[in-house]
Amino acid sequence: MRCKLILSFLILFVLQTVTAADIAQTQTIGNFEWAQDSDLNNALRLKDYFSSTAELRYRYDIISPTTSISPINIEISSDSDGDVNFKSPDPNFIGGKYIAFMAYEYSNESNNLTSNTVLLNITREIPEQAQELEKILNLISVSPLQDTINIAQGDTQSFGITLESSGNETIKWYINNELTNGSNERTFLYTSENVGTFSVKVLVELSELSAQHIWTLTVSEKASPTSPTEGSSSFIGNNPECGNQIKEEGEDCQSCPQDVKCASNAECQNSICVPLQQTAASSSSLLTIVIIIVFLGIAGFSVFFIYKKGFFNKYKKSKDEPKKDSKGEITQKLDISVLKDYLMENMKKGFSLEDLKKAAMGRGWSEEQVNSALSTIPQSNIEPLKNYIKENLKKGYSEEQLEKTTVDAGWTKPQVEQAFREIKNDNTQGNTPSNRKVN
Repeated sequence: MRCKLILSFLILFVLQTVTAADIAQTQTIGNFEWAQDSDLNNALRLKDYFSSTAELRYRYDIISPTTSISPINIEISSDSDGDVNFKSPDPNFIGGKYIAFMAYEYSNESNNLTSNTVLLNITREIPEQAQELEKILNLISVSPLQDTINIAQGDTQSFGITLESSGNETIKWYINNELTNGSNERTFLYTSENVGTFSVKVLVELSELSAQHIWTLTVSEKASPTSPTEGSSSFIGNNPECGNQIKEEGEDCQSCPQDVKCASNAECQNSICVPLQQTAASSSSLLTIVIIIVFLGIAGFSVFFIYKKGFFNKYKKSKDEPKKDSKGEITQKLDISVLKDYLMENMKKGFSLEDLKKAAMGRGWSEEQVNSALSTIPQSNIEPLKNYIKENLKKGYSEEQLEKTTVDAGWTKPQVEQAFREIKNDNTQGNTPSNRKVN
C-alpha cells in the first residue's frame, strides 16, 4: 500500500513538473514611457509574449518586484489576449515604477511564469513654447572650437557664439565667474595683462531655459630673451655678466675667459679660440716640398724597376711599414682629430661655422682639411633651438621674429631653417602654428 502511494505521488509530481514547464516567454517585454497627466492605452498584448506547446489558456496579473506601483493603475483584459492599458490618475506624478507580468494557466494556477522586469516611466510634459526655446538654445555653436586656449601676455583672444535668434535671449560673458561688460554681445574680446589660467564663460538665457559654454584660457609671459642653447648667451637686451658660467652676447674668450673657455687643444687669439696644432705642410718651405716630390718620383721609379727585375718580393716591405723621407724621419698621416674636436667643442659654445673655419685656416689648416673635419662631425644638435622656437611659437611670436632673434644670438641661418623644417616634420598633425614657408 505504501509503495502505491509513493508511486502515485511520483507520477503526480512528474505530471505537474512537465505541465509547469510547458509555459514559456517568447520575447522580452520592453520598457514604457509617457508624459504626465496622460494614459497609455493598448500598450501591449500579453498573448504575444507567452506561449505553450499544449495551447493552454491563460489569465494574467502583475507583481511589483520592489515597492508599490501607486499611483499608476494597470488594466489587463480578462480574456486570454491580455490587452494592457497604463493609467496615470495623478496629474502631478513624475517618476518610474517597476513591474513584472505573470501568466497563469486557467485550469492550474500552480502552472505559471513570471516575465522580465519592466520600467514604467512618467516624464514631465514640456510645453510647446518651451520646446521651441530649447530648440533654439541647442543650436549654439562656439568659437574657438577647442576648449583650451594658450596666448601670450598682452595678446587679445576673440570668443564668439552663433545661434538661431528669437530676439529675446540674454547673453552674458564671465571671466572667472565675474560678469564682464560684454553682455548681450555674441562676440567677446579679452586681453589679459596678467599671467595665469582663466575661465571664460558665455551664458545664454531664454525665458526659464539657459545654455552655457566654458573655455580655459592660459596666459603665458612674453618670449623672454633667453639663449637658444644651454649655457650660451642671452638673445637681446641683457648686459653680459662675466663670471656667471654662461656665455652671453658680447663675451668672448679674451674679454671673459671664465665664461668662454677654449678647448684643451686650442688657445684664445684675437677673441677666438684657435687650435694649437699647425700642419707640417704650412710650416715647410717650397724647397722642402720640391725635394719631397723629387724623392717620391725616384722612389716610385725604383719600385717599378725592382718589380720589373723580379726583385720585388725579396725587397718589398710590409704594407703597414711607414715610409721614411730623405732625412730618415717617418712621415705620419695628418691627424685631423684635434681639428675635429676643436670645431665640435666651439660649435657647442655658439660660434658660427664661418668664424671657426676662418680661425682654423688662419692658424695654418687648409680649407680641404677643415672641410674634411666638418664632414666627419655629426649634424649639430639643434634640439635646444627647436625647443626654444616651439615654446615661443606657442606664445604668439612669428617665425620671422624668432629667425632674427636666433641668428642674432649666434645660430647660423641654415641651422635656423633646419630647425623650422624639423618642427614641421615633427608636427604633421598641424599642432604647431606656422606663418612662413621654409625652403
